[in-house]
Amino acid sequence: MGGIHIVTRTEDYYSDHDGGTFAPIEATTVATWKARAFLENLTVDAEGAVFVTVYSHNRVDRYDPATGVTTTFAEVPSPPMGLAFDAGGVLWTTSGALYEGPGFIWRVERTGAVRQWCELPDATFMNGCTMHPNGRTLLACESSSGHILAIDLGQPCRWDVWLQGDRLRPMAPKYPGSNGIKIRQGWAWISVSGRRLLVRAPIQPDGSAYWQEGTDELNQATAAVRAAKDAGVKHFIWSTLPDVEAISGGKFHVPHFTGKAKIDRIVKEAGFAHHTFVIAPFYYQNLVGIFAPQKQADGSLGRALPLDPNVRCVHMGDITELGNIVAGAFAHPDQAGSGEYLPLVGDFMSFNEIVDTLNRQGHKFSFKQVPAEVFAALFPGGAEQAEMCSYFQAHTYLGSDSYDRIALANKIAGGQPTKFSTWAQVNFPA
Repeated sequence: MGGIHIVTRTEDYYSDHDGGTFAPIEATTVATWKARAFLENLTVDAEGAVFVTVYSHNRVDRYDPATGVTTTFAEVPSPPMGLAFDAGGVLWTTSGALYEGPGFIWRVERTGAVRQWCELPDATFMNGCTMHPNGRTLLACESSSGHILAIDLGQPCRWDVWLQGDRLRPMAPKYPGSNGIKIRQGWAWISVSGRRLLVRAPIQPDGSAYWQEGTDELNQATAAVRAAKDAGVKHFIWSTLPDVEAISGGKFHVPHFTGKAKIDRIVKEAGFAHHTFVIAPFYYQNLVGIFAPQKQADGSLGRALPLDPNVRCVHMGDITELGNIVAGAFAHPDQAGSGEYLPLVGDFMSFNEIVDTLNRQGHKFSFKQVPAEVFAALFPGGAEQAEMCSYFQAHTYLGSDSYDRIALANKIAGGQPTKFSTWAQVNFPA
């Protein structure tokens, strides 16, 4: 199976992990540096000498296992991070002042002479690196973006993004995304310390790495569409979500929305006699689940989100009523079987309106807007929820003028979905 594979024990946060067994290894101290020295990375040359980046002192040191002596090998103009030797014995190092930029790639000769090879203007967190199996490319982690960069070692200043993906991105601002990389047996093994992950991606015959956003869902959905087609299904209904990437012009990154929307094309091209797309809303049920009021610092109950509570942007509904639209679409393929999009929307509200509705029914809830960067760092997955809230505020949940689609969905379902106030009286008792 292609795509990024998760191999660390992170089942609390990532249900699709591959597992893996880990155990500490015995270690012996063979070299020390005086206090305030900050060591970042190391590599070993063909003779067994160990080279270490001393980030704090802008240099690369060499430790000789035969003599136990550590010496300065090279002075680097900016703080060095990752190290890798090529087949010819040239040492390559990534560097750059943390969070300041630019980033650099330096070529270090056997003599210790240093030459700037590449400047990376937007790189603010250069990190680990390794040689590509082709021997002509250095793969370097840029931890602020999570991108793995491919540096051409045959021509200075030429580089490209080799690999990127959701699991390689930082979980929150100033957390490291991908920060270490090694190649073994056709796989790129990548550490993502800020997410507590070790992932791997297969290297393709052309030297690229295989990764596509939403890969797992893409494979599963493609298989489901193919199976339905093979079984002779005439009317296929896919539950989708708005394509945040397309709607926002790439500004907002909400994979659990966009990944599902990417399946729409596969459904359209499958050649079913009829096909329909239904769109689930922001569930009312979320307000007694993942978005339930929580105890605040002052002892009151409320919710804190990175969203302006005055902006009406949330298309909501009782998710148990989505089946009414599905049944209606099957019953009326002439009206809703040619690729129509049918959203379930019982209400369209701001968070202040949600809170006011509940408080009129006897609750005493509050809402507080918090900065997106603060929210993103609160828990695993917080960064994506922060992006989602920013998208809602800028474009609404459905992301476009959806009046006609909502009206058609209600017609197909045979009636107006339940309003939030009605649902809350039964499901959100005071």
